[in-house]
Amino acid sequence: CENGGYCHFDPNTNLTRCFCPTGYEGANCATASVGKYIGTWDMRQIITGSDSAAFIDDTSYYTVFLKKSATPTTFFIDNFANNKYYNEIVCTIDSATSYHFGIDTISAYHMLFDSYKLTYGYGYITTTDTVFGTFAVRHLSATSNWVNDTVLFRLTPHKI
Repeated sequence: CENGGYCHFDPNTNLTRCFCPTGYEGANCATASVGKYIGTWDMRQIITGSDSAAFIDDTSYYTVFLKKSATPTTFFIDNFANNKYYNEIVCTIDSATSYHFGIDTISAYHMLFDSYKLTYGYGYITTTDTVFGTFAVRHLSATSNWVNDTVLFRLTPHKI
């Protein structure tokens, strides 16, 4: 077993099995769990809830970049909300299933300077390499009123 995995021999079946530490998976714990997320993705997001009826059903399309971080259980989102300065938003893989993750709202502190606050977020990746999720933001509208939006998103592998 690789990456600190525990090798267990079952005398009843005469088989060995690896128990992988969080952040690794596969028969020998050789695969980093974040690997399935890393890459360039096409984002489609739609506002499904808002304090302002004018924003409901507002849909955006743009490209995001999911990058490796320093740990085997986290990855970064760059170009969040189609803003080239909204980078290194931390996502943490769920310890129970690596197909689910949470978006860290504290790592997005730099968005506050633009009056844009990520309040929560989470998502999951499917076996067909599509990521679905939701996040909520609080932002200043053009009329200088604070607006709270709930956004559904879908990521698909980027097509060149």
